[in-house]
Amino acid sequence: MMVVLQKGAKIVDFFGSLLDAPNVNTIQQAMRSLKTIGALDGRENVTTLGTHLLDFPILPSLGKALILAVVLKCLDPILTIVAVLAYR
Repeated sequence: MMVVLQKGAKIVDFFGSLLDAPNVNTIQQAMRSLKTIGALDGRENVTTLGTHLLDFPILPSLGKALILAVVLKCLDPILTIVAVLAYR
């Protein structure tokens, strides 16, 4: 089941309404991080980069590193680094 955030709703309010809601500080830190890497804009909308990062099953910052590695034509070394950092 996919839950969709209604247009104009704030992300903090949405997550705060969940049964097992995360801490507000955790949500705000995650949003700051996503805004810093360019996955969210100032209005909390997902950017084009954010849409592409949704396809990766890794941290958004590592996904952005992979995308930039392709653009900058240095995928092999970055892929190795991302694999090491993403390994649990």
